[in-house]
Amino acid sequence: MPNLNTARFTLSGMVTKRSIKDRLDDRHLTVKDFGATGNGTTDDTSAIQAAFNTLYGSPGSPQGETGSTLTSKVLRFPAGDYKISQPLTLNRSYGATLIGAGSNQTRLFWSGAEVEGSQDYDGATPVGPPISALIEAKDSWHQHIEGMTLDAGGVQDVALRLMRFGNSPNHQSGSDGYYRDVCFTNATSNNILAGGEALASERLYESCSFTNCPGNGIFLSHANALNHSFYNCYFANNGGGYKQFVGGCGVFSGCRFHNNTSFDIHHQQSTITVEACHSTSRNFAILNGAITACRHDHASPGVFWSPSFTPPTLGLPYDAPTTCFADSPYVCLTGNHSTNGVLSTLNAGGYAVLMGNRFDNAAYKSTYYTAAGAGGWENGAAF
Repeated sequence: MPNLNTARFTLSGMVTKRSIKDRLDDRHLTVKDFGATGNGTTDDTSAIQAAFNTLYGSPGSPQGETGSTLTSKVLRFPAGDYKISQPLTLNRSYGATLIGAGSNQTRLFWSGAEVEGSQDYDGATPVGPPISALIEAKDSWHQHIEGMTLDAGGVQDVALRLMRFGNSPNHQSGSDGYYRDVCFTNATSNNILAGGEALASERLYESCSFTNCPGNGIFLSHANALNHSFYNCYFANNGGGYKQFVGGCGVFSGCRFHNNTSFDIHHQQSTITVEACHSTSRNFAILNGAITACRHDHASPGVFWSPSFTPPTLGLPYDAPTTCFADSPYVCLTGNHSTNGVLSTLNAGGYAVLMGNRFDNAAYKSTYYTAAGAGGWENGAAF
């Protein structure tokens, strides 16, 4: 019998002979190769962590330490429910690619009591309290997650945490991430958190959903958490949809917002672009930047746009912010339609261009959120 590790074959229609070993080495590994079941009852934590450690590095031997050990292996999660009881960690990974069968077919879900994870770092010094998470991505560069649900079970603080690895070069938390058809859900604080001293910049989200979190769908709190952009994403039933204290840039395009109780978008520094989005939440956008061709529908008066401010005192139905940023707010609103939507011009020294918008019913514009107007109004020119 031939040695199948060395015997060479061609597939039908192919021209190059290759060994079975080479073919198997090329295939995408699955978590089931490491013992995961996905049956919803067996605890798959150890099996999935073993897969992470083998493909992307363990705490004792992280693969991204020098940037020269990039692994091209893709780790697949076949359809199923994967029970998790301890935080999963990607330690200083470089090129980790996790692919499920679809967000409605592959689910990683938390089961059991809350388990705190690691502290974040300022340089090599731990800072802040430990935070419980489903997945901790420490110094995760070129991360790619697709086709799965990350369900924190209504127990863990965070579904996906982007954070620092204490003694990593430059003490950064990684850059360049791509997320497609991922549902981040049921966290108790933030479905995605890039907080503390995390960097976590240049991230793209396509057809993702952020749901059922009393905190925020995603919260970015580092000055260099730049360029998080969202295309055809869904934010629903959160306290806030998207929140960023510092940092900047980014795009929301074709996104939907529903029943986020405090706000849909709160971007407090620099500018962002919001286009072709639809909101049925009470309060839509708190930001500097551009809002174009969006629709905002709610039965009660709320906020269509307000300038960035601190502290975030926006409540229900709405409270006047007490402090604006030192730089004047600036916004360009074009081609939008809102029912019952407030426009705030808190800082009279700011710059606002409004063109071709329509505001119906009890909508009004004011210096503070205090005066109610009758009827609606349209504007056809910049002012």
